[in-house]
Amino acid sequence: MAKLAQTAGACGVVASAQDIALLRSNFGAKFLIVTPGIRSTGATTKDDQKRTLSAYEAVKTGADYIVVGRPIRAAQEPLEAAGKLSRKLLRV
Repeated sequence: MAKLAQTAGACGVVASAQDIALLRSNFGAKFLIVTPGIRSTGATTKDDQKRTLSAYEAVKTGADYIVVGRPIRAAQEPLEAAGKLSRKLLRV
């Protein structure tokens, strides 16, 4: 599907964290990868997302943009959760 998107003129795709490495190796650094389903490191929450990674792992693997929803929205202190996630990303 990514090849079809590229052929049609798309500059990237929205893809599972589990597909980042394969996409990056096949399409190179200029092909944009937006990755939803980002979870906190060590998260054990069971929800509809099965193919997740932490923000740090996703960016380290090659995601250009990450989409973080539930780990911030569902946190007791959303601002604190967002800050913690951001600080972990600074290690990349």
